[in-house]
Amino acid sequence: MNKRTTPVITIGSFMASLALGLYLQVAYTFTSESYPTRARSSGFALSDGLGHIGEIVGALALPLIVAGLGFFVGFAVIGITGLVAGAIALAGPSVTSLSLERISK
Repeated sequence: MNKRTTPVITIGSFMASLALGLYLQVAYTFTSESYPTRARSSGFALSDGLGHIGEIVGALALPLIVAGLGFFVGFAVIGITGLVAGAIALAGPSVTSLSLERISK
């Protein structure tokens, strides 16, 4: 490791951890509130399970990406997948100020 990559690794790791820490708690609440009441537990379980599969794929693929293409590309992949996840979440239903009965329909 040379002197140029150390700040990139440090700052990139910090930013990736910060982003994950900030949005994961919100994501768990958002996914459970986006499903109708009758399907809430099944929908949350499905999305949580798929999220864990994504974590496995990421944990296996990221070291290969970093080894083959470098740290910048690895952190770019983390950032891009985070932006895609955010765009998908924004495309979901808006449940602000709606009652549970109305969301369930």
